[in-house]
Amino acid sequence: MAKSRICYGIWFLLTLLLYLWSDSWTALFLVAATVLLAVFGKISVLLMKKKVECTFEIRRMTSKKKPIRGVLCMTNRGFLPIPKAGCRLRIENMMTGETQTQFLYCSLPAARTERVDWELKSSYCGNIRITVDSLRCFDVFGMFSVKEMPETKGQAIVLPDIFPTEVVITESNTANWESVTYSSVKKGDDPSEIFGIREYMPGDSLKSIHWKLSGKLDELYVKELSLPVENSILVVYETGILGEKPEKSCVRDAMMEAFLSVSQSLIENGHIHALGWYDQKKERFTCEEVPTEDDLAAMLGGLLAIRPGVNGYSTLHYYLQDYIENPFAHILYITAHQPGAELDRLMQFCTVSVLLCREKLSEREQEAQGTHLLFSPDNMEEALCQLIV
Repeated sequence: MAKSRICYGIWFLLTLLLYLWSDSWTALFLVAATVLLAVFGKISVLLMKKKVECTFEIRRMTSKKKPIRGVLCMTNRGFLPIPKAGCRLRIENMMTGETQTQFLYCSLPAARTERVDWELKSSYCGNIRITVDSLRCFDVFGMFSVKEMPETKGQAIVLPDIFPTEVVITESNTANWESVTYSSVKKGDDPSEIFGIREYMPGDSLKSIHWKLSGKLDELYVKELSLPVENSILVVYETGILGEKPEKSCVRDAMMEAFLSVSQSLIENGHIHALGWYDQKKERFTCEEVPTEDDLAAMLGGLLAIRPGVNGYSTLHYYLQDYIENPFAHILYITAHQPGAELDRLMQFCTVSVLLCREKLSEREQEAQGTHLLFSPDNMEEALCQLIV
């Protein structure tokens, strides 16, 4: 547009100089025509305002590194043709936070719809949101334009690469999947199971006195009640940005693929489990049971749109707030950072397996046999081929 205005200004000066030098009617006509054309261009642009509608036609799903193809349909509802219309597309992977921009241009005849093809690729899985960030219509000379913000949106899913992993459940957690087990390290308030016996202290409830034992020992003893825990598994995906910088897209991609692959394996082996994460937008811990593959498929679009965020706390912190009274028997925690004090507190109630994702693993880390299972985007299929819960 700046180039068109410069050219117009040069032309106008030349016609004006020609008129001043020749003082002819022809030169005057050229000056007048030049001014009128600019006025016409400005008026035509104003008449184009709010006359264009945009809609998307998108192929909804694709695999990583394969093109997402779509069509932007632009409809001119006005009575004037639009010589040039330009759209700026903002493309965002809601899971990784990656953004990119594309520009599309076409001319729009009056009362007609034009279809503009576009495509993009993503190296990472996620829910891709495509937005018409701005729309600009130009006059025939390209000197004037009018800008609109239609905010037309579309979505496409880049599917994760689910890999096979064998999740081995130890006998202590599989005795009866429809029953309730009790914590061996934390007392609670369930009278159906006794956690321990201790001497009576002032303030203890009379209902908790163990009368039979007290009668034998001639001293008052009370029963400490057990804490029930659900005999099932929770797979937790860390959404907090706990480091100085957000995790790289490859790390988020690997974490999500591990999250979904573990869930898929548990479903295939008939193990009851739920998926948990902290919803940064709604500011609450979310827990969804996933009994079948159909349920996992129905959740996929939402899971691939989970945004990471910074609020100073880990997902385990919010889990402890909401589920401390009714914890799961075992937690598989997928994160990119070393867990803090929340992990120590959580292990008082249940067993926790930590799957720790790094961008790159050193040789020492690859050989290390620590309490956390380390994996990276490059070796996760090998590192997570078997998990013992």
